[in-house]
Amino acid sequence: MTAENQKNNWLSLAQGALLAGGMIGAGCVLASAARDIKSDERYVTVKGLAEKEVKADLAVWQLRYRAVGNDLAEVRAGIETQTEKVRSFLKQGGFAVTEITTAPLRMTDRQARDYVDSGAAQAARYIIEGAVTLRTANIEKTLTLSDKSGELMRDGVSFSEENICSVGPDFSYTKLNDIKADMLTDATKNARSAAERFAQDSASRVGAIRRAYQGVFSVNPRDEVSGAVCGETKTPDKKVRVVTTLEYFLKD
Repeated sequence: MTAENQKNNWLSLAQGALLAGGMIGAGCVLASAARDIKSDERYVTVKGLAEKEVKADLAVWQLRYRAVGNDLAEVRAGIETQTEKVRSFLKQGGFAVTEITTAPLRMTDRQARDYVDSGAAQAARYIIEGAVTLRTANIEKTLTLSDKSGELMRDGVSFSEENICSVGPDFSYTKLNDIKADMLTDATKNARSAAERFAQDSASRVGAIRRAYQGVFSVNPRDEVSGAVCGETKTPDKKVRVVTTLEYFLKD
């Protein structure tokens, strides 16, 4: 090997050593920076709860009834009589005609089916079902009148409710957007209080919000009843609830 080649080899080795040393040094700097970033991202995750009791502002009461028989004209006359009794009951209860709607009648002819079993052949041929719906913002008046619905049964109205949850009026709260902002503010305050208590225990201070999750608003009965199957619609007294999840930076 000539002297010139030996010189070039030594130069290459020196350059490689310098490059490796530079990479190692850069790696140390990056690792140190990563540790600093990680230490700056200490945070705590907390939840904030806000609840508010509200009163329903909409009542919807559908009264379903039926007439049965073998003479179609008589059954039709019977269902029309029941319709008038239900409408009169609601109007006499103080509700406006604009708050009362009557659904189209539904008729079933058991003998018009492709297959008629022996039981159906012996039952009344015609079934006509009707429904009158009350839709109102007057909650107290609705409650008072629903307590008197037994008067309709004594007057010959044959109710045909589909299940226990369809009995009586349904109550809804429609102004959730009006209270959302204030409830979120309260939930966030509660979350920060929880973060501050945690920070005190860990000798830290609460910094800015790192991340926030609004959560879902729920409307439930104000008074939860064990075993209730009809949800929150059967009571006008509601409780709105939201749980927010927030992450706060922690400082030394």
